[in-house]
Amino acid sequence: MERRLAIHLLDAKVPPMAAPRTGNQQSLWKGIQEFLSNPVTWKGMAFLFLKFPLGIVSFVMTVALLSAPVGLILTPALYPWTDVYIGYWVVDSLPAALVLSAVGIMALLISLNVLNLLALGWREIAQMMLGSERYAVPASQSITGSPSTPQPLPA
Repeated sequence: MERRLAIHLLDAKVPPMAAPRTGNQQSLWKGIQEFLSNPVTWKGMAFLFLKFPLGIVSFVMTVALLSAPVGLILTPALYPWTDVYIGYWVVDSLPAALVLSAVGIMALLISLNVLNLLALGWREIAQMMLGSERYAVPASQSITGSPSTPQPLPA
């Protein structure tokens, strides 16, 4: 499930976890042995354990990087009814509030780029930990029209 989420949400190029199944039926015990001996199983477990602390860091960064610029952008609407302090500076005029709003817009653009870099880091971690390169399909053998490739709607 994590592999599919990474592929669809992060546009990650995650290779398959194991070789495609053949028509041969194998015993349940043999299937369990193959699953437990596959390194991707254990890398996937490590990914899940790593996801919790990194998820907390991502949440804190998202809240901090989005709330501060939005607060600055809303300064022109808020300064008449409340005291707006930036350090020791009190914003008490419309021109000062507009300057802060412009700074907020710039900070928001920077914040969105930082969050995109964070998502890029998540994508790299997912690609490294959720698939095995030895089962990757070469580009020359890839099947066009696979379920992960969006198809255009008929006209």
